[in-house]
Amino acid sequence: MADLEKVKRKTFADILVDEGIVPQEIMKKALKEQWSEGIPIELYLINKGYVNEDTLISVLTKKFPLKYVDLSVIQPDPEAVDHIPYRIAKKYVLIPLRKSGRSLAVVMGNPLNREMVSELKKVTDLKIIPFVGKISEILDYIETYYSEEVKREEEIESPAAYGKLKGEVGLTLQSNMNFDNFEVSSCNEVAYSFARSFAETRGVENTRLFIYGNEGYGKTHLINAVGNFILEHETFRGVLYTDALKFMDLLNNAKSDKDLKKFRLSHIETDVFLFDDLDLLIGHDYAQNQLLYILMELNMQEKQFIFTSSIPLKGLSGMNKKLISIIESSIMAPIDPPDKELKMKILQKKLGNLNLSSKVLDLIQEGAEDNLRVLNAIINEVLTLSRMGKEIDVGLIKSILKTYKG
Repeated sequence: MADLEKVKRKTFADILVDEGIVPQEIMKKALKEQWSEGIPIELYLINKGYVNEDTLISVLTKKFPLKYVDLSVIQPDPEAVDHIPYRIAKKYVLIPLRKSGRSLAVVMGNPLNREMVSELKKVTDLKIIPFVGKISEILDYIETYYSEEVKREEEIESPAAYGKLKGEVGLTLQSNMNFDNFEVSSCNEVAYSFARSFAETRGVENTRLFIYGNEGYGKTHLINAVGNFILEHETFRGVLYTDALKFMDLLNNAKSDKDLKKFRLSHIETDVFLFDDLDLLIGHDYAQNQLLYILMELNMQEKQFIFTSSIPLKGLSGMNKKLISIIESSIMAPIDPPDKELKMKILQKKLGNLNLSSKVLDLIQEGAEDNLRVLNAIINEVLTLSRMGKEIDVGLIKSILKTYKG
């Protein structure tokens, strides 16, 4: 599949939009909903009637060096099927067709999926020769050629698959925190660039990231932006977002060995692990040990992860040394105190319609000091008072700022 990997720069979803086959707004909705259903985007689009199988095959064979296989006249070889496990075949909608020497011909619904390519490399050392087939026929052959015994064994091996537990663990990503509304200046441009690269390269380049900076600098916004970007633009990679407090709360509810095993698996069975406020685990040795176990598994499986902290990694004294050593492999992304440029950008964007004087704006940004959360709280209060008909002048702002003085 090496040649194919060189030419595929966009996702299949991007190509369908570019070709005018699926409108942009429908694709955005589809990408969100197919993830929640745990199925590939191409299967979701067919099930919902947005495209048909012939159209998908036509796009793939015309734009890429791929050949179509008519599975109604060519049946898979059972020996070939044995080389790819059921969970991979089912997840990515593919069926092995023939094995010849060190090559394995595989019929796929969407050969452009990078995550699928990565997964196939983990389960076989054979060279994969991709072909395109009708998704309905592939699904029929998957059910026919993979015995019930094999399927049951694989389900037992992964009883807490992320697709089944995503609503039971972690936190809900905050949809209002994305890259588009993250204001950038010299104080945060390094962290922003690394976070954006992490999200956009689909695990190919930046796979480990550690974002640090004081409270109110924008760490939580960035880590949510990464998760939201991945869910919006990718097909079916899982994202688990949590923080130290949620992690410890769920851990405390794991009363038995069975609960603890489920807790661990539910955090491991994801593709992208996002952990906010690592520094809050200081002094909680048991929680650190469980996180170490989870992180070792994620690291061994080459999964992506991001940690944020109010304290630099070297300053996390008392933290499990093995845990720190794994995180040390990450790219370090500092966020400095919000500068005037950044705060004024935020004020102009959110309060620009009020036509406030430069003196009022300066007073607000100075009063917020180094905390963007305080700045946004002040902005919300100003907007509320403006809607109530209050005149936003220097006197009113000074009155508001008294509330935020220590």
